[in-house]
Amino acid sequence: MISLGAFTALGGLLLVLSVLPLQWPSRAAAGEIADNLPTAPPAAATIPSNGSQMHADLARRGICRGWDGWPPVNDHAETGSVDSRRSHVPGLEPRAASTTQHQLLWSATLTVEQAERSPPKSGYSVGLGLGSISSSGLTLGAAHFGVLSALQSEGGFVLELIGADSLPGGLIVDLQAQSGSRVAHLSTCDSIHSSSEVGTRFHWTDTQLNWKSAERTTISIFRPSAADQAHAPGQSAADANPLARFEGVPARHDGEAFSITLRLLERTDENVSLSNAGTLVVSAGAVTKVERFAEGGSRWRVHVRPDGRRSVGIRWMANPRCHKADQSCLPDRVTASAPPEVVIPGPPITARVLELPEYHSGLTRVSFQIEFSEPLFTDLRDLSKRALQVGGAALDGVRRPDDRYDLLEVALAPRSGDDVTIELFQGRACADGNRICLDDLLRLSDPLKLTIPAATIYLTFDDGPHPSYTPQILDTLADYNARATFFVIGRSAQAFPNLIQRIVREGHTLANHTWNHDVLAGLTRESFEETVTRAQQVLGERATRCLRPPNLQVDEHTKPWAAELGLRLIMATSVTDDWLRPGADVIASRLLAAARPDAIIVLHDGGGDRSQTVEGLRTALQSLKSRNYSYEPICDP
Repeated sequence: MISLGAFTALGGLLLVLSVLPLQWPSRAAAGEIADNLPTAPPAAATIPSNGSQMHADLARRGICRGWDGWPPVNDHAETGSVDSRRSHVPGLEPRAASTTQHQLLWSATLTVEQAERSPPKSGYSVGLGLGSISSSGLTLGAAHFGVLSALQSEGGFVLELIGADSLPGGLIVDLQAQSGSRVAHLSTCDSIHSSSEVGTRFHWTDTQLNWKSAERTTISIFRPSAADQAHAPGQSAADANPLARFEGVPARHDGEAFSITLRLLERTDENVSLSNAGTLVVSAGAVTKVERFAEGGSRWRVHVRPDGRRSVGIRWMANPRCHKADQSCLPDRVTASAPPEVVIPGPPITARVLELPEYHSGLTRVSFQIEFSEPLFTDLRDLSKRALQVGGAALDGVRRPDDRYDLLEVALAPRSGDDVTIELFQGRACADGNRICLDDLLRLSDPLKLTIPAATIYLTFDDGPHPSYTPQILDTLADYNARATFFVIGRSAQAFPNLIQRIVREGHTLANHTWNHDVLAGLTRESFEETVTRAQQVLGERATRCLRPPNLQVDEHTKPWAAELGLRLIMATSVTDDWLRPGADVIASRLLAAARPDAIIVLHDGGGDRSQTVEGLRTALQSLKSRNYSYEPICDP
């Protein structure tokens, strides 16, 4: 925090400036969002010389508004805004919002869940395992950002992103309920902006979203219009007017020496060397020569030799302008922002995936390896937290097999029946602001985006529809988010059109089981075509191109004759013999034994008393719930 005090000394009134650590709200004040809200760099302030006083309780960065217009000492203005402790902050009136259309960066559907522990929290959070989100990443330019949480607690609303520390300008966050009503419209200009352990946190302390569990909300992130960006986050006085900047920075280096330009933005005596003004800190390389431009002024050409092919980091650390202990330091600008820094990536690195699993079942963890074209010098802890984003699973570990820096092994623990998604970002994975980020992920030529689909079981039901048992089976499937294929008898489909409509309406598919459960083996061609074609015509546009022979009986003509009618045969990997009515427990145990990835399981919803099938199906699906299988139709429309 920037603090000013006034005191009287020999010779008159002097302003004393001190740069203090920024103090964010305590855990209680922040609603236990985290143990700490780590310090964010404060903005620079231009201090007027009219006797104004800067208040010591300024907790906000002021990143979206000017710091000018300070009132005179003891002048308590009625206008202004408040800081995170609800203390009055004069001279920070919000600028008028632009009516220009904002640029949509990212939008996704958010499913809200409620944390069971106290204090209550609701929303979406990777860390707390709350809710779900349809798409967790957004890309702006060459940088990729991930959404870690959109979380409401007693202490306010929090949006946490991976990689947002390098976002150019502010963000607008808009949340709308499924009904279309607006839940919230927020600007990061009005938030407490801080660095968390794995990303950047925007905390709105006075915002309360009345979310309910299982509620679906659309969350959208916009980049402000051009008119707004002049006063957006990242454009504070410190950022807009740094003491130095780098120019002519190459996009990457090829392992050979290169040069960049350092420009000091304050007047520098031509007799003063660069070393007197500050220090160049170089990582993974060395400065071989520094020369002032011929025209003099405050520009230097800095020659750098890379340390091999690694990314090179360069930072400028300015020396204090007050060197004597007995000298009063009265600069007209206080700058507490991060020093200028650039990273020049080394030559491109490519990556390929080794042995990616075809699917996951949710029963055990899955692992795969990523091989790089040359050694990748990346801190594994930073990579795991900031550069590797996983959906539908928990990251169970990242290691280097045999200490090989060109190979990563990633282990995942699936936690849902959804597909597992993995993204390896092209960008920085460094979280420590006190060191130069030299992550070689900057060299990655193309980001990796991988998907491991959930293991699928194909449930099929024969001999229906039945007016009593088919509705019960449909209810059970809906309770477990399972979809299936119903191989229907043509005359039953004709008799119960409402059941046919419901089957399709609830996401299942229909297939052919002949007109009257006719055994196809041994039929003449004319009889084959009549029973199959008649059933297909009853189903009409809702029919898929699948045929299951009754009793699974076929002969040498069944497959080719079906193919001539444009149909493919669907047999089975397992039969439960539920039609024999062996008991609900037996049917359930047979179904559990048959359950494995890509299994095609035969059950019956018609052709007799299927009450045991209804009960056995529900028991089996409940037992299989922990395995995270996905249940899909074997036949697509």
